[in-house]
Amino acid sequence: LRWAEPVVGTSTGTGDVTDVLQELTYRQLYEQARSRLTRDALTGVHNRGYFDEAFTRAVAHASRYGEHLSIVIADADHFKTINDQHSHLMGDQVLKVFAGALVECARASDVVCRYGGDEFVVILPNADVANARAFAYRFRKRLAGRTLSADPGVDAIEITATVGIASLR
Repeated sequence: LRWAEPVVGTSTGTGDVTDVLQELTYRQLYEQARSRLTRDALTGVHNRGYFDEAFTRAVAHASRYGEHLSIVIADADHFKTINDQHSHLMGDQVLKVFAGALVECARASDVVCRYGGDEFVVILPNADVANARAFAYRFRKRLAGRTLSADPGVDAIEITATVGIASLR
């Protein structure tokens, strides 16, 4: 998608507030459509399609400029069991907490994406293996102790993750 200015002549040409509001509305609709194409509706992080494009750009950039690039791949442990035993609504809550913890640990330059199901990938530009390990450690520490409970009489669900790292350079 690309933003295109409204065609000249569609406005009333009066220069009043309605002209500005009409243009704002078009811009807002564009931004909403763009967000729906690149963001995961449940968690709010970027989606797989966005990852595919961003990762390709990040690898090309890192290779060209001789910079470090790492990715962290995180998978919610026992997610199928959570869905089966506690409901898909509880599984959705787990995914939101999981994604939120990744976003809290990310730098402004990092790109957090939902890769699929319960898998997430974080692109870490200018991060070597040590930086990626530090990110993974912060993330797992952030998750430690986070629990969800569907019902007062049911044991709380502890949210844990399996994390992998890959680095370039």
